[in-house]
Amino acid sequence: MLLEDLKRMRKTTHIRLHNSGDFYTRWYYQMWLEIAHERNDLTFYVYTKSLPFLQWEAHPENFRVTQSVGGKKDHLIDYQKPHSRIFSSHEDRKKMNYIDGNESDLPAALGEIKIGLVYHGNRNLTESNKKHLEIL
Repeated sequence: MLLEDLKRMRKTTHIRLHNSGDFYTRWYYQMWLEIAHERNDLTFYVYTKSLPFLQWEAHPENFRVTQSVGGKKDHLIDYQKPHSRIFSSHEDRKKMNYIDGNESDLPAALGEIKIGLVYHGNRNLTESNKKHLEIL
């Protein structure tokens, strides 16, 4: 059904998986790999903390994964591959040489290695929260 839906999206070139959510099983992750193989005319991209599922060698060229720093499995992050992290300010992001991922998803869609996002929650950052972001 999903492949049929994708056929109807004629002007679409890039698809972001999970605006909210993540890969919840290996089967579900594998399904998206199969869809990306089948639809090599589209670029699929995703931010994920489901690091144990990742099989980099199985990703087709049109399947871009950005590992999200800040989860329980951060020790599995390969910092030589695309990853994103949250900063308390643009100044902090720039100091660490992370590209700006706030205005657009384009850096993730292109497979940029270091994507920085500035905290935009609805609560003010406390000094403790800022220190936590510096550690990540």
